[in-house]
Amino acid sequence: MLKGIFNKIKKIWNVEQPAVKTSYSNNTDTYQNIIGKNDAENLYLTGLKYHQGEGVKQDFVEAAKYYEKSANLGFDVAQCALAIMYLTDDYGFNVDYEKALKYFKLAANQGYAVALYNIGNMYYTGTGLSQNYSEALRYFKDAIKKDKSSELTPKELPYIAESAFNVGMIYYAGYGVPIDYKEASKWYAIAAAFHQPIAQFNLGSMYYKGRGVQQNFSKAFELFTEAANQDVTLAQCNLGIMYLKGEGCIADKNVALKWLQIAAQKGDTLAKQYISLFF
Repeated sequence: MLKGIFNKIKKIWNVEQPAVKTSYSNNTDTYQNIIGKNDAENLYLTGLKYHQGEGVKQDFVEAAKYYEKSANLGFDVAQCALAIMYLTDDYGFNVDYEKALKYFKLAANQGYAVALYNIGNMYYTGTGLSQNYSEALRYFKDAIKKDKSSELTPKELPYIAESAFNVGMIYYAGYGVPIDYKEASKWYAIAAAFHQPIAQFNLGSMYYKGRGVQQNFSKAFELFTEAANQDVTLAQCNLGIMYLKGEGCIADKNVALKWLQIAAQKGDTLAKQYISLFF
């Protein structure tokens, strides 16, 4: 499970890199000259080039060197990049949770949502720390507060969404807190607004059942549609059933069959049963 979580973090990390003001050259000699300039952003960008193998041979060791120089100059993005390299052995380093936490905390102290999320996730999963849902909630909620900041970067958006989703999960399942469906729905709604697909599905299920919110098939249909379009199998199945029954929408057997078949092809048992019974 943890490897899946960290792969998800890495995927988010590699999809979007934060906009920075400084430009850089593909000339390796230029990279070497940056060292004396004490330019944290340029050092980070050089590390990123080595990390991704853009214009130079991919070299995680070199990337880490530049990230560390940038991190030690206080650049929060570099601090997180370096911390993530210590979370798994995928980069050729020994896993070092102490160093990962150190650099995450340096960035978190600057209010960087990516770091706040990652510390929260370490507490949430018990990775390198004793599992502590109260601390996880604190860090996740601090990450979400960054949504109101004028300094929010595009890089932080998916981490705010994941933080809100995890808070919703904690309240829904009662991890370290009393189960509170109403509170869970509030946090799922924040995550869903950022297009987090499982939050969309979970909130849709709550509207469908009237759990923690007033039952509303129209809202459930809307949320299932958004999640289904992001390839959530359970949402695809539920959407097919709603089209079949005309719940929250005009009944349409052809569209119902389309969604049920999509879910069934991915192994959804309920979708297969509906196809067998009604088509």
